[in-house]
Amino acid sequence: AWHFVLWGAYHGGLLMVVRLLGLDGEPKSWARRAVRMFVMLHLTMFGWLLFRMDSVDQLVWATQSILRTPVWNEELKDSFLLLGVLCFPVLLMQLEQLRTDSMEVLARANPLLKFVFAVFVFAALMTYRVQTRIEFIYFQF
Repeated sequence: AWHFVLWGAYHGGLLMVVRLLGLDGEPKSWARRAVRMFVMLHLTMFGWLLFRMDSVDQLVWATQSILRTPVWNEELKDSFLLLGVLCFPVLLMQLEQLRTDSMEVLARANPLLKFVFAVFVFAALMTYRVQTRIEFIYFQF
């Protein structure tokens, strides 16, 4: 149950900060909107750690690991490069959606572009799929 208490405090804290900074309105430019979406995505993913850790000590350890400077090596460089290549079409589509303020960018694209996009998404899913079976998170409670 501590997961939900911490999540409530975390979510409430985020909402307070957003409102105190006056960021709860609609951004005027697509660039500001993109930055806000990027930041919120990462804050949300960090919040998910609350449900993946078995104790507060594990949460502290995970947070310190995230904030610590990673050891940079060739394998890590290659992984980031591959991830960047596979995610690039998705990023382009997101930027076009923000620019046009339309969620139907891909739906209106020509069939070849749709196919190329699908191939990149499939390649990303196959490259970064989970290699071992993980129990569904809700079965842990």
